[in-house]
Amino acid sequence: MPMLSTPLPASLPSLFTVAEATSLDVRRNRLRAGDLVSPYWGVRSRTDCPPSFADQVRLLQRLSPGSIATHWTAAALWGMWLPGTLEPRNDDIHLSRHRDDGGTPRRIGVKGHELKSTAGITEVDGIRLTSPAHTWVDLAGQTRFLDDLVACGDSLRQRADGPGAENSRFEFPLAEPSEVLQAMTDRRGRRGVRLAREAWESVRSGVDSIPETRVRLMTVDHGFPEPAVNPVIRLTDGRLVRPDLAWEELKICIQYDGDHHRGQEQFRKDIDRDRRMQAEGWIVIRVAGSALTKDGRLALMADLAAAFASRGA
Repeated sequence: MPMLSTPLPASLPSLFTVAEATSLDVRRNRLRAGDLVSPYWGVRSRTDCPPSFADQVRLLQRLSPGSIATHWTAAALWGMWLPGTLEPRNDDIHLSRHRDDGGTPRRIGVKGHELKSTAGITEVDGIRLTSPAHTWVDLAGQTRFLDDLVACGDSLRQRADGPGAENSRFEFPLAEPSEVLQAMTDRRGRRGVRLAREAWESVRSGVDSIPETRVRLMTVDHGFPEPAVNPVIRLTDGRLVRPDLAWEELKICIQYDGDHHRGQEQFRKDIDRDRRMQAEGWIVIRVAGSALTKDGRLALMADLAAAFASRGA
């Protein structure tokens, strides 16, 4: 029986191939020890130090030379929003490769694609992947639902001082409009590009969450004018506030309370903000996840219609 106390070479990462281990004189019976698992054929992973998603992508790229992380995999690495039909259907890593480099990667655990163009390829932490703009255009070919694609597109345009930036290692926005337009041009004639062009018309800058996107699109679908997204509003006491969605000329706004609003400190801040806005004549409509259900949507639209009517609009 192999001895579990036998240390592995420090140079071996948390996820490694059998060939890499044996090249460092690790005995094969050590690779069958209980502190290792085999997520893929010919691969081992440490149980005491589970590999990250990026570790998995890096290893599978080493096993598929010339491959590029694309589609859901690239989107996840960039931290893009993947709502509804864009949510990954399984744990496969999406890799693409140009025909001249060997064509579609074929391995267990890999969803392979043939790379049609090398445009929009970048490298982050040793992983070659499509740029955020090109990734979004590729995802357009994976859905028929416009709203899901708009929400994903909104994640490209998050603001640098927004909540998403707090937990991201990348600078926001992830993509400029010119980059997205170029990506659609580069992929002209490909599946989903027409939907991408339509969705891009509804993508907005400064959105903080998927629910904000859904509520914004909902109001427009019901015939209301499009609200401003997270506009900066100065109150009479000089305080600056950012309502999620606002019709500034009517002093009407919608505040979406997501999970991060449940903390005591954030809850107090929200109450104080709303009280100050209401004191200055604002109608503040607060909603939660229930607004995205059928009954909740109808109730929200009724409240919004009443607010507009009270302003004579």
